[in-house]
Amino acid sequence: PASTIRRTKPKSGAPNAPSRHDVQILLTHLYKSDYDLFCAAFLTSSVGARRSELLNLHWQDLDKTRGSINLTSGLIRVPHESEPVITDTKTGEGAIKIKLEKHLVRALKEMHDRRLLEASSPFACKGDRYMFPSDIQGTRPMHPDTLTARLKKAQVGISGLKTFITWKDLRAFAATELARLEDGIHIAQAVLRHKSPITTMRYYASVRTTDMQRAAEKLGMLIITPASEDDSEAPWWEVEVDERVPLWVVKEAGTDSKSSTTPARRTGKTS
Repeated sequence: PASTIRRTKPKSGAPNAPSRHDVQILLTHLYKSDYDLFCAAFLTSSVGARRSELLNLHWQDLDKTRGSINLTSGLIRVPHESEPVITDTKTGEGAIKIKLEKHLVRALKEMHDRRLLEASSPFACKGDRYMFPSDIQGTRPMHPDTLTARLKKAQVGISGLKTFITWKDLRAFAATELARLEDGIHIAQAVLRHKSPITTMRYYASVRTTDMQRAAEKLGMLIITPASEDDSEAPWWEVEVDERVPLWVVKEAGTDSKSSTTPARRTGKTS
């Protein structure tokens, strides 16, 4: 019967890495409007924490002295369950003692102090209390859907943002910025704890227009730069060649006086 057929939920699209400018606009707004959400977004965009990992963070996971944090488990939504369920990280690859940038550490310390003041209780930030809870005392975790809706609602009316930024987008931002570094894709894979770099490349390491422009410019410079140390050698397109002679022969022509190939005549001046 048709009533027994279960509709397959479509997979969500790949996350879209926002620009650094957009992330800064978002963080600046959250800093003024929702400090806890600011800290969560700052953390995700810095270390690529998943939404589930944020929700299961406890104060004992944060080392305020050394400035590091542990991401070892998550809190997920399970169909037909009224409460979120604690689980391992998505790939089973947890991370301990992740070094945090000093301003992020300072922000988390500030959130800690504000929580103590607002809760009027020294137990609100005990080691086993949640960092991003649903109650001020930190005894109950926030539901995943609540955190998603809270971030979306916080962005209403922000000037300069072209589209809403999701938690996955912030994670994609972290991956993309890391991937721009030397050997960055492997660093991004390690930080995001993907089992395969293919996942990092396919879903999280976006290529920005500026990166493509710079890469094209750099490649262009490599093409016109001669293989020798002689920077005065003319670019290959200024070299008149017989159309039957391959380009790689032209590059080598003239370097060996005994070569059986007739050197191409150059139109540019050489030293």
